[in-house]
Amino acid sequence: MNQWDLTYLFKTQDDFEKALVVLQEYIEKLSSYEGKLHEKDSFKAYMLLNKEVDALLCKVYQYAHLRHDLNKKDSKNAQDLMRVIALLNNLSEAMSFDSPEILAVGEETILSWVDSEEELHEFKFPMQKLFHGNEHVLDKKSEYLLSLYSPLTSIGSELYDTLAIADKKPKTITLSGKRKVTVTQGNWRSLIAGEKLANDRKKVFEAIFSAYDENKFTFAKIYQLVMQSEKSIAKARNYPSILDANLFNNNIPTSVYFNLVKVAGSKNKALKKYLKLRKKALGLKAHRTYDRFMELASSSKKYTYEDAKKLFFASIGNCPKDFQDKAHEALKEGFVDVYEQEGKASGAYSSGQVDLHPYILLNYNGSLDDVFTVAHEAGHADLGRYADQHVDVVGHQVPLDYLDPLVLAQLPEDLPYVAPDLVVDHFAPILRREHDVVLAHPLRVGKAVGLLGHGDHPFDSNS
Repeated sequence: MNQWDLTYLFKTQDDFEKALVVLQEYIEKLSSYEGKLHEKDSFKAYMLLNKEVDALLCKVYQYAHLRHDLNKKDSKNAQDLMRVIALLNNLSEAMSFDSPEILAVGEETILSWVDSEEELHEFKFPMQKLFHGNEHVLDKKSEYLLSLYSPLTSIGSELYDTLAIADKKPKTITLSGKRKVTVTQGNWRSLIAGEKLANDRKKVFEAIFSAYDENKFTFAKIYQLVMQSEKSIAKARNYPSILDANLFNNNIPTSVYFNLVKVAGSKNKALKKYLKLRKKALGLKAHRTYDRFMELASSSKKYTYEDAKKLFFASIGNCPKDFQDKAHEALKEGFVDVYEQEGKASGAYSSGQVDLHPYILLNYNGSLDDVFTVAHEAGHADLGRYADQHVDVVGHQVPLDYLDPLVLAQLPEDLPYVAPDLVVDHFAPILRREHDVVLAHPLRVGKAVGLLGHGDHPFDSNS
């Protein structure tokens, strides 16, 4: 089986529906604790119930979002995902009182309760984190008002997803020799890699990316929407900038970020040398965006998905047995959706939730790069299983919150697999520099609060 088996999460759609009902009941229970968290017993009961809700919510969300990613054109899948998101928003609204109430009790009292009860020990980190960020927690009424507007914050990403994926249709184009090819989200890179003529490579590239040019004003408005939302939330919560807001939960000073960008920008001589050598080796007068996918050593060899797994397992043969076992488990039948299909999410990822087996999405086409992608995503899933074993995860207890990279310093050939829908060439010329490799992750565009610019401060935190 080379498709996901989602019965691991819910045996039937009816079971999923029942879980939604239970979650709504849980939300009502949580809201009943408002005004009671100054009592130790109520605090304990609330935290344990919250943990129970989180576990079921993870399961429900995983089921809905995976089904949606299998076919973004299916309105029922989209509807179910929106219902889960609506529940998340209801939960946020129902729980808007808890942070102000817990802060009002005081750090010393809360931590003494946590330390005195074994069942509460796992909540120590999130409580410490809450008090660390108390200046960014608003009063009860303000938190409630922000929760009411929370559904609006995801609209930008949803619009992008619809325009860039759901509404995108494969294009059939004519190449040299009157060859007709159909360009899809899953095959365009391999098509480019095999084309000898620059004009043919350009045609394939434009077939997949012309949608961005055709809808550039709409995409610009979507980006503006997301950024305005991020800015409003950051300002409401008393952060100096969007960047500060996104780095705060990981306790990373903005100076560290600026230094990272500065160092990455100044240590690119090897990359520039590589690009010049590559241009020479390929016999190109100019190294265009679409030339990034040309192979330095061409091969017509294709690898089956079974070949890819065997190569990966062989490559980790010297790793500890436990690691190898988890790798085999990660690629177990029913947890990897292998091949491209209409409406399916592009690219590749490993999606895991706490205490749930991770699912891997691929768009496998048989190239050596696809083999590397299998290994890459299996590695994510493998490490995720280790995290489940060795890291306490309750609510926001993960030591480092997940944050999409803002600047990716990878060789150009690697970029399409990171964010296939957006490349440097889609930014305004003023935002580009020769050989710079910079992108904003399209599905988390709200996290990308700036791009490399000019001068001593390439990133303006107030942008």
